[in-house]
Amino acid sequence: MPDPLLQFDAVAYQYPDSAWRLEGVSLAVGAGEVLAIIGPNGSGKSTLLRIGAGVLRPRAGQVLLGGRDLTRLARREIARSLGYLPQQVRSDFDYRVEEVVAMGRFPHLAGAGFLSAADRAVVDRCLAETETADYRQRPLSHLSGGERQRAFLASVLAQEPRVLLLDEPTAALDLHHQVRFFRLVRRLAEQGIGVVVVTHDVNLASLYCDRVALLRAGRLVEHGDPEAVLRADVLQATYGSDVLLSSHPATGRPIVLPAAGGGEIENRKSKIENA
Repeated sequence: MPDPLLQFDAVAYQYPDSAWRLEGVSLAVGAGEVLAIIGPNGSGKSTLLRIGAGVLRPRAGQVLLGGRDLTRLARREIARSLGYLPQQVRSDFDYRVEEVVAMGRFPHLAGAGFLSAADRAVVDRCLAETETADYRQRPLSHLSGGERQRAFLASVLAQEPRVLLLDEPTAALDLHHQVRFFRLVRRLAEQGIGVVVVTHDVNLASLYCDRVALLRAGRLVEHGDPEAVLRADVLQATYGSDVLLSSHPATGRPIVLPAAGGGEIENRKSKIENA
């Protein structure tokens, strides 16, 4: 793995008045790679990402951004290097898409805070990359959920981060835009950005990510390339259901399908034959 841009070093966390704990997770992402974090609900995926973004402070261990302790860095300094897109982004004002994306330039502005020609060029590029340029003048209230998510992604990209943290970024997107989104993530990695993406879509993680980290009940239980992590025994122990593993015909990467029970199949066949 390349030298880490972002490193979780034995990170632990516990919410107040809760017995649940995130236990000693150690992970890293380097320039030019995409790390997927998968696992069932309540496994700690979003918590880990919030710690990586500096939103939560670890109870033990540390997060290093470019080799420096994240807790010792100013928010503006963090924002120049790290972009974070949570599952849901609140917007109390009905800004136009172009205005939302321009806000991503804030960490880089000086003086009176006006955008320069170079800043506007970055905004235009991010609008184009996320396919939001056609509705740059539309207010957020006039967008679908998927369009809003891509507008907020464009704003994060306008920070020109070295590290990108994405929490279930394709949850509101249709299949076409899910694929286009992960292809964009791959292009960003090719530009030298390190990407950490939380996703429930195991197949997208397999097809587009270099490494997969599997969390379960607040612990890191598997970590490695998709072939090493996405095994039937591991997935069954984690998700509690039978799975069927296959290989993608073009890439050879593992593809995960639910394994229908034999009784279900026979019952359906019988209904069809007797119809």
